[in-house]
Amino acid sequence: MVCRSLALALVALLATILVPQDAASQSQAAQLDAIHSAARESQVFCYTHFSGGIGVLVRDRRTVLFPLEMPIDAGRPYHCRLNREGAPEVAAQVAIYREASPHVAVLTLHQELDGTPLQLASAERRPFVGDRLWSIRFVGMDLNEFEVVETLVNTVSTADLSVAVSENRLTPGTPVLDETGAVSALVVSSSGRAIPVSLLLDETRLTPRGFPVMPLFGIFLSYLWNSDDRDRVFLDFDLGAVLWDQLVLAFRIGVDFPDEQRRVLPPSGMRGWGVVEMTDPVLFLGIEPRYRLLLHQTHGMPMYLEFLVGVQWEMRFSNPQGLAFYSMDARCNPAAQACPLMVAPPPPQEVDHGVGPTVGISYRVGGMALTYHYTPGALSYDMPDHSHRISLGFTMF
Repeated sequence: MVCRSLALALVALLATILVPQDAASQSQAAQLDAIHSAARESQVFCYTHFSGGIGVLVRDRRTVLFPLEMPIDAGRPYHCRLNREGAPEVAAQVAIYREASPHVAVLTLHQELDGTPLQLASAERRPFVGDRLWSIRFVGMDLNEFEVVETLVNTVSTADLSVAVSENRLTPGTPVLDETGAVSALVVSSSGRAIPVSLLLDETRLTPRGFPVMPLFGIFLSYLWNSDDRDRVFLDFDLGAVLWDQLVLAFRIGVDFPDEQRRVLPPSGMRGWGVVEMTDPVLFLGIEPRYRLLLHQTHGMPMYLEFLVGVQWEMRFSNPQGLAFYSMDARCNPAAQACPLMVAPPPPQEVDHGVGPTVGISYRVGGMALTYHYTPGALSYDMPDHSHRISLGFTMF
């Protein structure tokens, strides 16, 4: 009897210890599942043609918080979709929270996304040092696989806070959630720096994206041939601006410094035919409005076709290199045979100009571009009958 009583007492004691722990464990598991589900339903992938990343849908179905890895990319059109394969894409209007570094974009979608936005944590309940919050960490390179991780608040200031995890780093663009699954802050750096959502959505702190204009810079190796049977290889540079990622205004500058060539001089006075070493550098200047057509939309390597029309201006120099040598016999040409020679000063430097229209087409993949230009002589002033130029090089934005 005594042994039976002791056994029953032990069973009762174990029940009182284990049952609450099992209930607490089940409650915590349910909480993590709820946070995981809320994070998944609010994940949004936002991108331009050149960059993209993960953002979070908050407050309603049309507001997305998104850290800008390339602030200059704010000038490009943004599109967002739920982080699911085959989800429809929606265009977005951009405003920038510039008090953070890197900047954070607050995207207002033109249409609602079919996701579940995260509710906002109460602005009155700001995190304190030591508070336990949750965020998500992606598993490998798959943006569809992630896990909920517990974080602790390390520092808090009026502008941001810092959270820490026991392993690895956090992904910019992921939310910091409280125990109810409401979003408290947005992670903006892999070190755990986060900005409270109440600040990001404060309209007095936001700057609407200005005129969507981006700089243009390019460097090309160009090959030119024309009806004068003179081929040239030289460097070309593009400088200009891109509007709405569609209209381009480019200024093109090229300079050719060819090697010395022997030039035949006509008879003059008592002198016969002559020869002199000359260089004929050329300065190319052009202005080209272009229309940019997106052929294939990828992240980092978009394909464009650009149609261009403009004006090409050439300044051609004739620079003597040293003295001239004239034949003392008017019937003897020193460029073709041995002649008695006399030395004379070289002819003066000559400069002439030519201008004409140019049309062309450019194929661009990412930052590489192949461009063709044609200048018709019939519509030009003091230009060859026809001029062709092919350029291959690197261009930005």
